[in-house]
Amino acid sequence: MKYILILFYFITVVTYSQSVTKDEIFGVWICKRISLSETEPMSPEEKALADNVKDGFIGSKFTLGEDEIFKIELPNASPELLGMVEFLDKKSWQLKGNRISISPKENLMHIDVTKGKGFLIFRLFETPFVLSMEKM
Repeated sequence: MKYILILFYFITVVTYSQSVTKDEIFGVWICKRISLSETEPMSPEEKALADNVKDGFIGSKFTLGEDEIFKIELPNASPELLGMVEFLDKKSWQLKGNRISISPKENLMHIDVTKGKGFLIFRLFETPFVLSMEKM
């Protein structure tokens, strides 16, 4: 029983220490690197599309405004990528735990956030895209 309590305490402390607050994510974030998650299964066609689209995220800016409006700029985006994300621009956003929900009432997109040293990792939910973001 003692070991279970110690394990529970450790998990709680680690989870809490990794929590992201609104104050930490307010602002403009620029994508410096992108990778494809190995945990999302993809067909060969999906992998080809993901490879085609992923470079369009490099240099993109995600603004998480204090007014809870999400803005996205994609200067290097291909037409395929623009078609996938342009409808997210100027939508409301909400933070719950480590998940940002874009337009929570419409459930348009979720971004799972993980802290790094001086950067954040944005995992675009139900996609293979993992973005390394730095605050501007």
